[in-house]
Amino acid sequence: MASGMTILSIAADAQVSKTGIKILLYGRSGARKGELPAAIEQAKADRIMQLKPHRGASSRTA
Repeated sequence: MASGMTILSIAADAQVSKTGIKILLYGRSGARKGELPAAIEQAKADRIMQLKPHRGASSRTA
């Protein structure tokens, strides 16, 4: 991703589910494929918005 963060790192750092992040980025799957959610929980939105972009792979620890 442009900020150097993967879906897994975003989910872990924001303490939200990987599926929740994927739905926000790409929409739903299955019968409702591509449909974006109408709303997001305020607490989840706050945690995601507080994330700072990573500065390249070298600054990320394993």
